[in-house]
Amino acid sequence: VSGTEESFTFDLLLDSGPGTSGIRLSLLDYPGGWIDPARRPEEREKDWESCKSWIRDSSVLIVPVESAVMMEADSAYRRRAVPSILNTHDVGEVSRDWAKERTRKNTEPALLIFCPVKCESYFSDNGGLNDKSKILRECFQDHYLDVLKAVKGEAPHVNVLYAPVDTIGCVEIVQAHWKKDEANPSELIFTADYRVRRPNRQTVKGADAVLISLCQHLIEAQKKVEEFSATELDNKAKEAKDFAEEDNGFFGNIWLWLSRERNRR
Repeated sequence: VSGTEESFTFDLLLDSGPGTSGIRLSLLDYPGGWIDPARRPEEREKDWESCKSWIRDSSVLIVPVESAVMMEADSAYRRRAVPSILNTHDVGEVSRDWAKERTRKNTEPALLIFCPVKCESYFSDNGGLNDKSKILRECFQDHYLDVLKAVKGEAPHVNVLYAPVDTIGCVEIVQAHWKKDEANPSELIFTADYRVRRPNRQTVKGADAVLISLCQHLIEAQKKVEEFSATELDNKAKEAKDFAEEDNGFFGNIWLWLSRERNRR
């Protein structure tokens, strides 16, 4: 999603109180335009390589989706422009590369979260008058089907979460605007006019579902690490026991006993 100018890392600690170690997580936010080679400035290539390295190391990928672009495309001509505006091809490539790495690290759980944002105009549970949540879901499935197929094709074990978010909560679209891109007349640019709903208070909704799923994912990841460590220790203990009790034959066993090698083992 456009708007972010620089990459930024958020280091968070979710702490339930004294006596607990909490859950630590790091989130990388970077300009969405960087994933598009045509829009990515040459001087940002090094930054993008750093982002790709971070993504490969991450067990969670969060994909923000501009809900208004999908929902306000009210003609076939505009609907054809949606993939270009949302850059779904490059999103799919990033997601595929991430999924390949998750398959390589198949001992780790993997979570892909699609977050339609600015959903206030389409839900009726936060001050809005219209419930178009089903239509939004159908639009998402239509435009991101190839991304989903690419991820599942590379890593079937990936968990996928659909988590719409009311970004501000007290706004709604008044009018959508579609105009030709002067730099590329065959492409469309989407903008919209919004109004603030009374009582003019910010009411973010849906972000808690994202946070809860992240916590569950990290707890599962920690559990898998502990299980893997326990299995490794069990295997080492078995190897040590087998070595200590190894049968070296009649004379070999006598020598092990006399030399106290058996006790040492």
